[in-house]
Amino acid sequence: MFLKAGESKTVTIDLDERAFAYWSEKYNDWHVEAGEYAIEVGVSSRDIADTVAVALDGDGKTQPLTEWSTYGEWEADPFGAKIVAAVAAAGEAGELTKLPDNAMMRMFLNPMPINSLPTLLGEGGKKIAQFMVDEYAKLAK
Repeated sequence: MFLKAGESKTVTIDLDERAFAYWSEKYNDWHVEAGEYAIEVGVSSRDIADTVAVALDGDGKTQPLTEWSTYGEWEADPFGAKIVAAVAAAGEAGELTKLPDNAMMRMFLNPMPINSLPTLLGEGGKKIAQFMVDEYAKLAK
């Protein structure tokens, strides 16, 4: 589209899922992560005229969870989130060690593989990790 000096028009650009995808070695495929994306329009990357936010659900791809998956990956996974909630409920009921729920603990837990829970929680952490892996095996069938 060509515009004369001072002229303005509304332009619509259709962006499909692929416009937000990146090649993921983890999935060996194109992947769209859930989240909020900013669409920027401008003369150049240093001269942005407008920004529009777009929220995407993502493509729903997940990797199988294992004892080497991080606690954060368990929380982000559809099955894993249910298991993390079950761990919290079992902790409240006294059936498993209760995980401390504060910002400092989250900082340690989220990037940590669940097989490292015994490092923080001793035998209770080992039981939590085993519970998570066992419950995943039931749900992921």
